[in-house]
Amino acid sequence: MIHREVNYGVEEDQPGIWRWIIYPKIEFGSKVVGEAKYLTRERAVACAIEEINNGFERSRKRAQRA
Repeated sequence: MIHREVNYGVEEDQPGIWRWIIYPKIEFGSKVVGEAKYLTRERAVACAIEEINNGFERSRKRAQRA
């Protein structure tokens, strides 16, 4: 799946427990894996999107300080 040009996915870690995984572009580092704590796939997707958005916001703030 893709959000804001960032690849991400969700996987079922244990039956009924989901996590998200964000795959940034190679030049930005290795994948980021969220905790396996979501009870639904939909919630894991929503949290992955939130984490991607937060990452963009953190980058924007760092750029403003530089």
